[in-house]
Amino acid sequence: MDKSDIVTRCIDEILEGKASLEDCVRRYPGLADEMRDLLAVAESIHQQRPVISPQFKSYARSRIFAGDSPAPLPRERQGVIGWLNPLTLTNGIRVPVAVLLAVFAVAGSGVTIAYASQSSLPGEVLYPVKISSENVRLAFTVTPESKAKLNLELAGRRVEEAVTQSVRGQDVSGTTAQAVARHLDAVIKEIESLDNEEKSKSLISQLSVSTINQQATLSQLIAETPESKHAALEETIDASRRGSTVAVVADANPSFLESAPSVADIRLEETYFKLEGVLQSAGDDWNLGGITVKSVNLPKAARYSVGSRMAVEGIIRNGRAFISSVKSKEDKGNEVKIEGVFGGADPDGVWYISGIAIGRPQGTGQASGGTKVKLTGLVQNGVFVVTRLEAGDTPRDVKITGKLIEVSRNGDTIVIEVAGARLTTSIEKAEVTTDSGVKLDKSDLRALTGQEIVISGLKSKEGILYAGKIYVGDESLASLSGASRSGDSGEKEAGTKSGDDERKRD
Repeated sequence: MDKSDIVTRCIDEILEGKASLEDCVRRYPGLADEMRDLLAVAESIHQQRPVISPQFKSYARSRIFAGDSPAPLPRERQGVIGWLNPLTLTNGIRVPVAVLLAVFAVAGSGVTIAYASQSSLPGEVLYPVKISSENVRLAFTVTPESKAKLNLELAGRRVEEAVTQSVRGQDVSGTTAQAVARHLDAVIKEIESLDNEEKSKSLISQLSVSTINQQATLSQLIAETPESKHAALEETIDASRRGSTVAVVADANPSFLESAPSVADIRLEETYFKLEGVLQSAGDDWNLGGITVKSVNLPKAARYSVGSRMAVEGIIRNGRAFISSVKSKEDKGNEVKIEGVFGGADPDGVWYISGIAIGRPQGTGQASGGTKVKLTGLVQNGVFVVTRLEAGDTPRDVKITGKLIEVSRNGDTIVIEVAGARLTTSIEKAEVTTDSGVKLDKSDLRALTGQEIVISGLKSKEGILYAGKIYVGDESLASLSGASRSGDSGEKEAGTKSGDDERKRD
């Protein structure tokens, strides 16, 4: 029995009430992923129990294609449905015309219901109809690029539903985070399947913009709702932030997508690291300041120099270190810095930070597993002599890192480039400081165009992005000779229109 026969049989059984979607998936596990969307549509149709005449059923079954040349419709019946020849989806399943006719038969009497369902929310009567209509769109979307864009749209729709529920005083659905993660994972899968670099880059940028705006919107929502309603919103922010992480790493190092990263994997961020030290050796494994990073996978554009101080960022996945950033740093002797999530210690007392063994620590107590840490010190004979330790739970404060592209004429807005996408953000009342806490004036940012900055406390409301704080590297002070500085900066947020998704130009 081929795929189309299996799909036809399952749909018939679901429509007749003889089987459920899960029954069919269990019976044919090898086709589960390919069939699920179409079967979900059929199950929704059955649940609404449409009345289909015996004559229609007979005609529909006669149109189930038996080959490449189905019998034509009588001339008087051609027209609106005359184009319904057997379709082959991108997953290889040829869709029986009976399925299409059943869907259109229901749509003929239920188009008003389908339209009304578009404003429904999780838990409401028409919400399953809304999801079914989305599944139909997904099932008949052909190209990977189109599928990726549609899944981005649907992820955004789930966030919009959460906003509406919250504004109405309702509890946000506990399935929102899972739905957002599912759509973002579908986007990532479609991007990885593309063999067109330009299209992949564009979609990665769109993924970056979408997930940043999702986080900022939900962060604003959390600030306006009681703590008792935060759980579902925070889980959704976490999913969107993991989507942003994938976009950042994949934009710099596309081979990362080959590792099949998943937004649903809560451990994804636990292996993201930052490491700074003198590059002692560089090959398949790198040694920075005495800490070894194994199986290094570099971006094509990476530039480095053995013997120089370097700062790298990346993520450990499937035993490989996918590097997203390599930068030269000012000489600080043998000092080593590492930032990541503490994963525990082995029986010999060796600590692991984001999956990287850093040696046995000296001069500090035990950190708690899962805690985000920053360690500064020296590595000597396998011992990490800690001179400074910062530890704390991973904050849900929305933070983005990118290149400063432009400062507006009045100094109230900036354009920042993140994963190839450009975002316009207000800084009207944002505080600007260096990493070490030296306060700067917003006008100082003009001298830092082209350099990396960090925006923290990002929020969004009604399409407007708000920046809370801006951090620039301590090295940036050298670029500010003669620039005025001011300590009179506030932490309040100010708004301006969010930026468009735009690839950087060569």
